[in-house]
Amino acid sequence: MFLYTLPTASQMKFNLEPSNWHVANAVVDFLAVYNWNSICFFYNRDDPSSLSLLKDLQELEISRSKPDSANFFEFVLITINI
Repeated sequence: MFLYTLPTASQMKFNLEPSNWHVANAVVDFLAVYNWNSICFFYNRDDPSSLSLLKDLQELEISRSKPDSANFFEFVLITINI
């Protein structure tokens, strides 16, 4: 994560970080490279960013499991709410 503060006295700050879509794809690509077929995802229901990451992982679980997909890879997503 990068944090940039403007040099003036203003309070404006920018957070530049990868989107959840990029993180979800990186996780699934990592699983595919090492041929791991399951992931256990601990998430907090009250945190919107973890819910959007969970949504992206669930979408990848469905889209990558289609045999006609260019990135075909079957994996199981186990979710645990903490």
